[in-house]
Order: sequence, then C-alpha cells, then structure tokens
Amino acid sequence: MEHGESSGTKPSDEVWAKLVPSDSRYSNVEIRSNEMVICSDITCSSLNKNEWCKITKNPDLCSATVQNTSSSTIIVDGTVLQKEDIMVVNCGSEIISGPNREEYLSYEFKLVPAQEYCKKHLKISVDIEHAKCCICLNIWHDVVTAAPCLHNFCSGCPSKPGDGDDVDHLAQISEHTISRIPFSAHENNRHEQDITERCISRTGKTLKDVISEWIVKLNNREVDRARMPLNHAEMITAGTHLCK
Repeated sequence: MEHGESSGTKPSDEVWAKLVPSDSRYSNVEIRSNEMVICSDITCSSLNKNEWCKITKNPDLCSATVQNTSSSTIIVDGTVLQKEDIMVVNCGSEIISGPNREEYLSYEFKLVPAQEYCKKHLKISVDIEHAKCCICLNIWHDVVTAAPCLHNFCSGCPSKPGDGDDVDHLAQISEHTISRIPFSAHENNRHEQDITERCISRTGKTLKDVISEWIVKLNNREVDRARMPLNHAEMITAGTHLCK
C-alpha cells in the first residue's frame, strides 16, 4: 500500500485517478497505486498533511472505494462515514476531508481517462474457440494461412503425415488444378469476376497457364506480397497448401 501526497512528488506508477480540491490554492492529489492512503491538506488552517482516507481501485475500473481512516467523520457525496466505514465513489463524487464543509477541504474524485494511463497496458482478447488449428485442433502455433479461403493452420500441421481424413482437403498449389476463378476471389462480385475472365481470355491463355505464371513470379519474389491479405504472405510458394 502506498501513501498519497499532493502532486509534485516523483511518480512511482501511472496515475489512474486524482482528488481535485475545490480551493485552487491547494494541489491535486494523484492516486498511483491500486490501494492508496491519502495524505493531504484537510483544513485551510492546517500546516501539515494528514492521513484521512484510503482509496482502492475497483475491478470495474470505473469506480473506487473510499474508506475513512481518520479519527473523525468524513463526508462522501453527502453521506457521513464513521471511522473505517467504506463507500463506492464514481468520477465526480465529492469527498469532504472532515465532518463539515465550513472547516474542511472538499475534493472531487476524478478518474484519469484510460488513454492517458493505459497505453502500456493494452490487452488483446482472442476467442479460443476460433483460434484453433483446423488439423490438430489446438491453439494456433506460428499460424499460417491457406489460400484462397484464409483458413489458418499451425505452420507444421499441413506437412505432417496425415491420418487420412485430417489433410485430404489440402493440396499444394502446384498440385491443384483450377478450372475457374473462385467466386469468393472477387468477394461475390460477379461483375468484377466477368471482367477478370474476359481479360484472361483475351490473352489467349488458359486460367491454368495464368496461374502457373503467377506461381513462378511468386517463387521469384516478383509479386508484391504486401498487398496480399494473408498471414506470412512472404512465405507463399508453389508448395503452399491450398484448401480444395
């Protein structure tokens, strides 16, 4: 547990909340730890700072719990708290550091916006049920993506000796015969697909010939892989596995 003082002290953690005094002659009290005893000015005539409450961050990150640690009462949002009493406060709550407003300082509890103190604590949540390899059924490890369906696999799974049905839906690009452009390649836009097919027919080449040339360019690093919406696009070659 840490003891809070007015702002200006050397910070030890990121500030997640603060107490703003109604009297601008006094400094804000910055709250840095999840549980902090507040030591600050409590009266206008006081020459020393005093410990008078403890503030604890709540799990919802949108509120806190105040506990009276002084020998007298304090007032939180109009409610009188006896010694050791607790009360939940939200952003904007008023906390008076003593039994009355006339003699004791009033503070406003304010939460620091998340973007100001949580930049280094970003958490990314992944739905485990949708982060599994289609072959081994375990969580992805060094994930790679098959074309053109964008199914994800562990990098070593497609090349493992199959048990039969596990990998019979996979084939290497160089072994796969494509007779038509998959409708999904143009995001179900038939007009764009017709244009692509007409452009190919005008070259006098078959779709297989065009794809074969594309694979050669892919192997020779002549294709701009940065424009390919695939994981590990830089690793795609003629040996890349393709979902049938």
